[in-house]
Amino acid sequence: MPVMLSDIIMQLLEKEPDRRYQSAQALAHDLARLQQVLTGDGTPEARAARFPLGEWDFPILICAPSQLIGRDSEIVTLRAALDQAVAGRGRALLVTGPPGVGKSSLIGELRSMVTVHNG
Repeated sequence: MPVMLSDIIMQLLEKEPDRRYQSAQALAHDLARLQQVLTGDGTPEARAARFPLGEWDFPILICAPSQLIGRDSEIVTLRAALDQAVAGRGRALLVTGPPGVGKSSLIGELRSMVTVHNG
């Protein structure tokens, strides 16, 4: 398999949405460019040729980042409550707010911390 085809497939399979192709046009552009490289002379060097992916990758819609931004104090509060619960001093917290402000994303930040404590 050509190295660049493997790279394109890996970009399609990225876990982080921000690192995947943002448009079908960008994918089509990279595949067409790969085809040009491979059909150019067909040598092993051509099969190993590399070029930067996603140069024409511009999202149609601007989306919010998939990482939390500006929630450091809330994460510190949640982490402290988790530490107290792990120490046996249980406590409950209620996370509130209007729809779409990122409550689920904020709670999702605790997953790795809970996993560390076999939660």
